[in-house]
Amino acid sequence: MKIQSKEQRDQLKNDAVVKREQGKLSEALEIFSEIEKWDEQNEDYTGQVDVLGHLRLVYVMMMPHSTNKEELAKKAMVCVDKALSIIKTRHLDSGSLAITKVHRASVLRGLALLESNATACQKILTEALSEVEDALASFPGSLAHLAWPLNQKANILLLQGDFNKAYDAMLEGQKMLFEGYCEELSNGDQAEIKLPIWLSGLYITAAGICKAASAPILADFYIQSVLNMPDPNGILKGRKREALEFLKQ
Repeated sequence: MKIQSKEQRDQLKNDAVVKREQGKLSEALEIFSEIEKWDEQNEDYTGQVDVLGHLRLVYVMMMPHSTNKEELAKKAMVCVDKALSIIKTRHLDSGSLAITKVHRASVLRGLALLESNATACQKILTEALSEVEDALASFPGSLAHLAWPLNQKANILLLQGDFNKAYDAMLEGQKMLFEGYCEELSNGDQAEIKLPIWLSGLYITAAGICKAASAPILADFYIQSVLNMPDPNGILKGRKREALEFLKQ
């Protein structure tokens, strides 16, 4: 694959996002990797930081079905560390830093799940929660965009065992989706993909919270809502697969 222009680069990135959400993770990984090289060669540092975040997400999405979860977590953290280095050396804006902090929190949450020592696990989760809280103070984009870090916050609080705060964070994410819905659509950057992805992610998190809090009827409501979401373009394949796996637990 040879990228010839910025326009081609942007189209390939959008295509890779769709492939990732359709569950075609290896294809998405290959495309994002090529884009990251192109960005570096063309000194598009903002674009490079953005695509490193997409790469991080692919590695994390590969983890549940991998026999080498630790290696994938390391690769995800390499993406985050590289992005943080670029932000610092190239003096990128606070928005790029906030987004990368949430990416780092996500990787830390994954590492916490792999940690067998309870004390060490809680220490990692505390660091992850701190990263998300810092990010929320200066998070860029529409109000709807806040649904993503709030979902991360809810998941971290869930693992910490604070079900009420986790549920509150999830509800706040839904509120932000509602209040920022039109603004996100007007931004035009794959909003038709992002909005259902963010909403279904919040619902899966809500199901996890309700299950942990011994509220199975509510958990089933949220999971069934994900399974019943319209998906004419197949962008929710990954989410629906995650929901089906939840039902098998």
